[in-house]
Amino acid sequence: MGEIILTFKGMGGSTVPLEADPITPDLLQLKVRAEIERLPLYHGNEQLLLGDFFSVKGERSNQIRLRGDLSQVKNIGVGMQTGRIVIESSIGMHVGARMTGGEIQVHGNAGDWAGAEMTGGLLWINGSAGNRAGSAYRGSKYGMRGGVILIEGSGGHEVGGYMRRGLIVVRGNLEDHAGARMVAGSIFVFGRVGGRTGGGMKRGSIVCFNPLDVLPTFRLTSTYAPLFVTIYLRALRSRGFSVPEIGGGRFARYCGDLAESGKGEILVWQG
Repeated sequence: MGEIILTFKGMGGSTVPLEADPITPDLLQLKVRAEIERLPLYHGNEQLLLGDFFSVKGERSNQIRLRGDLSQVKNIGVGMQTGRIVIESSIGMHVGARMTGGEIQVHGNAGDWAGAEMTGGLLWINGSAGNRAGSAYRGSKYGMRGGVILIEGSGGHEVGGYMRRGLIVVRGNLEDHAGARMVAGSIFVFGRVGGRTGGGMKRGSIVCFNPLDVLPTFRLTSTYAPLFVTIYLRALRSRGFSVPEIGGGRFARYCGDLAESGKGEILVWQG
């Protein structure tokens, strides 16, 4: 199967983000080129056409390739269920939010809310992500409920907030409130982690490979070599995601948050 190539033509110097919700494989795989060009996009409060901002090559494919500077384009892949999107640059907010399946590859950085409330699929960010990746939108009960987010760079604040299921892996650093109020799921961080990690978490695992200041509402219960960490690291390497060889390393296990149910855990690598 061929692919649809969308090349961004720019917005004439405007800094107002372009809302590109229709750019999903689920929708484009059913449309010919002329229909793709007529899809509505919002620029501020003005409804325009996709063809006003993108040149279109290809049709009727669930494989989409995006080119050009897309840092002010948001909502790419929102709610997608199938197919593949390759983004050859940085991308704006909400990429892959609420996706249920398929794959998105970002060859650059991603804005805030990447993969927010996703329930399935793979979001692979080759650069860094903004705040609240895999988190819940304000007022929502749960954040990420399935799927995988791989971040090769660093992440911002509240990554994995209210997470219910799924896996987030960050090769770089995270800012404050990582895994805040987690209900379940796993977060792996190979760089440094900010303050108040896991605050309010009920269940789930946060695995850290650098020292961090653990909240006083977590209790050190043991030091051991968890088998599930070895299994996850092996699976990540098999996907081509580079992770350190830790050999027989041991982890300190902190249970908490004791201000909640206390059934979550933070594992801190001891070497």
